[in-house]
Amino acid sequence: MSDDSGTLRQIRKERERQRIREDILEAALAVFARSGYHNATVEEIARQSGYSTGSLYNYFKNKQDVFTTLVRGVVERMQPRLDREMDAADTFTEGLDAYLQLMGDFASETLAGYRFLLDPDSHEGLASSDLHEFMEDSFWGMVERLRKLVEQGMAEGVLRPQEPTVAAHALIGLATHFAKGLVLPREGQPQLTVELYVQLTRDYYLNGAGAVSRDGGGT
Repeated sequence: MSDDSGTLRQIRKERERQRIREDILEAALAVFARSGYHNATVEEIARQSGYSTGSLYNYFKNKQDVFTTLVRGVVERMQPRLDREMDAADTFTEGLDAYLQLMGDFASETLAGYRFLLDPDSHEGLASSDLHEFMEDSFWGMVERLRKLVEQGMAEGVLRPQEPTVAAHALIGLATHFAKGLVLPREGQPQLTVELYVQLTRDYYLNGAGAVSRDGGGT
């Protein structure tokens, strides 16, 4: 009986520890989105979380450790959904739309998280050796998945013959660029919706800005 009581206490203790850790990470997300990586401090994160600075150090070594954990969590939450939805696509067009819809939903649903990842100030935190390696692995995993999608598009005759890895890079760049319109709209520019984001990105990827022939028509 005493062994069971000890086990239950340990389970409750671990759950409480996990809850506090998640509270700190949620607070850190708000602080990094508001202040940027460079200006954010452990003290500010602690105040935002409602815990003491000493308590925060019981869970994380320093600001970089908080940032690294936060970024890993943001990326790792997206990966299973990406795999599931793109694997379910039967055609290139369905796969392209699944990827763009995911990127749009992710940016919209995790607005603060996506904003701080796009913030140039975050590059200082992203440059740490462990996090840089993790992000590189994640990026090249995405390139490989999209490379296969491009090859499928060429096989279906939807895309012209081209170097698939370059085309995968182009898709990532275009999707990331348009995502900024969702999370970092400039003053005077219209706020994109996820639906419009998917439409614009798909159109520019498949058709480009177009070229004008000498007679004034499209090429």
